Amino acid sequence: MALRTRVKVINSGAKEFNDRDLYVFIVDFNGRNHANAVTPAIQGKDIWDIKDQDGKFIVQEMVAVAKDVGRGWFDYRWVNPNTKTIEDKSAYVERLGASDNFVAVGIYKNEQPNVNTIGLISGSPNSDDTYLQMAYDLADVLNDGDNLRILPIAGVGGPRNIRDVRYLKGIDIGLTQTSILNNFRRSNERMGQTENKIVYIAKLFNEEVHLVARSNITSVMQLKGLKVNLDAKGSGTSYTMRDIFKALGIEIEEVSMSQTEAFEKLKSGEIAATILIAGKPVRSMSKLGRTDGLHFVPVPYSQPLINDYLPTALTHDDYPDIIPTGQSVETIAVGAVLIATIGRRPMWIAIGGCSGLSRPSFPRSRNSRNRRVTRNGGRSTLPPHCRVGAGSMPHRSGLTAGATRPRRPRGDRISARL
Repeated sequence: MALRTRVKVINSGAKEFNDRDLYVFIVDFNGRNHANAVTPAIQGKDIWDIKDQDGKFIVQEMVAVAKDVGRGWFDYRWVNPNTKTIEDKSAYVERLGASDNFVAVGIYKNEQPNVNTIGLISGSPNSDDTYLQMAYDLADVLNDGDNLRILPIAGVGGPRNIRDVRYLKGIDIGLTQTSILNNFRRSNERMGQTENKIVYIAKLFNEEVHLVARSNITSVMQLKGLKVNLDAKGSGTSYTMRDIFKALGIEIEEVSMSQTEAFEKLKSGEIAATILIAGKPVRSMSKLGRTDGLHFVPVPYSQPLINDYLPTALTHDDYPDIIPTGQSVETIAVGAVLIATIGRRPMWIAIGGCSGLSRPSFPRSRNSRNRRVTRNGGRSTLPPHCRVGAGSMPHRSGLTAGATRPRRPRGDRISARL
């Protein structure tokens, strides 16, 4: 399309070039405005010396972007045609071919934080699990100003997190356990439900079963008929341990309380054991010492647990004050995964390199100490089995004009059907 035709169409006020607070304008390298879809009064005017509220020479800097790199973003403050107030604005500028003109369109940034904010449901601050800390770690690594903000939200954990991701407004992604997600899938398949909504994005880390009891309890089988604390009601520990005890054929008397309270009741003999499923080392467990008269009880990896769990161990390096040097305690672990819902809002988070949950195949390693998300020389670092990237429209922090949003996880990563 010739420049004259473009100018005519834009100046006509066509809807394609003037939508709410988005409008297109064309300016030449001498600062003369040729087209403006929202302000006819400046068409044909010299606007070379025009400044924003902060004194920036808007057109001169846009010309520099178009001349020097051909395309890019420029931030300034300008009047929003809808609100009639001066607001922060980012304009995308691009040179028109080999001509001495550029075309630009700007977006007012007052809505950008809402659009690019992702609500992440995690764990309860009253429970000593690792979900809440992981949520804050992800936010610390992935937050990118107005381009992307991860908002950690305290949750209950377990199956409730799946329901929150599926139905609760403001919740976009969440953390849960692979065993719980697989149980939901199997349960729904038995009922003939095949709606594909929950997407498994990535496994993040392993959560180990920590079974603590007095010295007279040396086997998980001894807990039959006894009072056992399964952490807070509705938690991932509560749900998963019911599943494990059922698979092992052990009926217990379940109680629910914090780990701090449970340790005191253990010492007084009011309960037989307390259990927490969390990534080691767990803060509350690290406070235990041999003088407390408590120890970790082995949880053997047996045939009924193969589909959803994996073998691991608690070692002296994990808990030096309760496990003697050179010794370890056999236990089992479950994967902690990040999930999302298809169709509720655009998916700006793409996490690749991970398989689906229909057949869990996690590393059979006795070392799962890779759960933390850290910064490495200014770069985001996640456990090696997954990588996280973020993007929306092209923005100044690195994406070019031809960049596209990361694709949604492909269909083979969908396993839970809710």
